[in-house]
Amino acid sequence: MRVATFHAQDDAGGIECSIVSLGGEAGNFQSNVARWMKQVNIAVPPQDQMEEFLSKQESFKTEGGFDITVIDLTGFTQEDSSPSMIASIAELPESTIFVKMIGAKKSLVENREKFKALCTSLNVK
Repeated sequence: MRVATFHAQDDAGGIECSIVSLGGEAGNFQSNVARWMKQVNIAVPPQDQMEEFLSKQESFKTEGGFDITVIDLTGFTQEDSSPSMIASIAELPESTIFVKMIGAKKSLVENREKFKALCTSLNVK
């Protein structure tokens, strides 16, 4: 269920950021990342390369005290104007929260820290 959607315009065409909360487990971590890659036309790497990529992604605690991992797909995108995504996954005992920011690579890179600040601010009541 989509909790919120934010839109912002910039020189590269803008971004869309969404927050989705699903009850229980919502697929496994790696399969969600592979699905997101396909959504922005990134070839899913072989298993060993995917595991290496995922091991390098940033994880931290939110203000609500739960762990969240940010998956930055912009490194797979060559052109600044190409579509890409930065997303996060928080797996809680009774739900999974996804925060996704989609847009041109340039826009995402420029807004990466704001995205992480949004993820840090998450709390579940």
